[in-house]
Amino acid sequence: MEHPIGPPIAAMSGADRRILLVLCAASILAVLNFAAPAPFFTRIADDLDTTVPLLGQLTTMMTVLSAVLGLAVGPLADRFGARRLLAGGMVAVGVNLIGVGIAPSYPVLLGLAAIGGLGDAALFGLPLAIAGTHFVGAAKTRAVAWTAASLPIGSSLGIPLLTLAGTVLGWRSAIAAVGAGAIGMIWWAIRWLPEGERRVGETGARSLFAPYGPLLRDGRMVRLYAIGALRAACWIGLFTYLAAFLTAEFGFGADGIGLAFVLAGGGAFLGNLATPRWFARVPQRPGVAVATGLQGLLIGALLILPLDAPVALGLLVLVAFSGGPAFVWIATLLGQETPVGAGTTMVLNGSVFNIGTAAGTAVGGLLISLGGYPALGVGLAGFALLGVLCLVVPTRR
Repeated sequence: MEHPIGPPIAAMSGADRRILLVLCAASILAVLNFAAPAPFFTRIADDLDTTVPLLGQLTTMMTVLSAVLGLAVGPLADRFGARRLLAGGMVAVGVNLIGVGIAPSYPVLLGLAAIGGLGDAALFGLPLAIAGTHFVGAAKTRAVAWTAASLPIGSSLGIPLLTLAGTVLGWRSAIAAVGAGAIGMIWWAIRWLPEGERRVGETGARSLFAPYGPLLRDGRMVRLYAIGALRAACWIGLFTYLAAFLTAEFGFGADGIGLAFVLAGGGAFLGNLATPRWFARVPQRPGVAVATGLQGLLIGALLILPLDAPVALGLLVLVAFSGGPAFVWIATLLGQETPVGAGTTMVLNGSVFNIGTAAGTAVGGLLISLGGYPALGVGLAGFALLGVLCLVVPTRR
């Protein structure tokens, strides 16, 4: 069995290395698109005369729009080529983040969230779809693995660097700088990414969405999508309010918050890369259930128990690491069991992930308002345990 770990770039041509770099950068931008404001929620709330839970609803709005728009992205990319759609997503991310950096009020942020949702619809699923179709053989395995691993890099490196920049430049300049970087990536995307094959066929909304029918009629696939969405609600629900939680419970400043994001992102990154080596013999579907349940219980413990700061940070690493195997196994199972193409399958996965993210941030903000962070811990653990039921309850294919 070949492991999707190792030096992926050395065995590729120069053109393929450049394609992979753009795909990894796009995945990082997909994370920063909605996560960049999170370390500054407390300061943004003060400056714009709003509240942290309301800021969390921006992520909710962005991810709901992304989930809806993302349903069209996969078939459109298959039909017209992915390069232009990916470049357009970078434009939207850049406009969103630059706009956040100069926004004078909360209503302006609401309008920008719509643009950010459009960007996320393109950048969240398309890089994996391109990696799975452009590359072949062992190069495909490595490209998909590194494109997926770039998502936690966005949090483990991007967020701490952004937090550090915010201490020097202020939150507005730091977030706007990321937006400028997204705009700068457009030229590289257009220059380096392949045009992709264009399929000529039936036009219209019905033919566009027809590929999703077989997926939605497959009970085993639906359950994989469901647990993916509930895992997103659990993990991103924590991620969205993590900085505010650490500030409220432990008095963390920018340095402490940056360290926490490094630990969380690093734990997720290592969990992804360790899965095919350490857990190669674990049955994947039961493994998803166990890893998801464990992560939910650990998140509940982090938010509910009276912990010292060092213990909380150590538990945060375990929370992040425990989610890695489930992420890898779900992606693998989707690829193995899908009745349709990889592009449609992975873009739908991105859409349901965003639906879960929206649920986690929306319910999370409500729970914090009603019962503080212990209530958030109960709710997020509940999402994870509900996801476990999606796999352990028998179903017919």
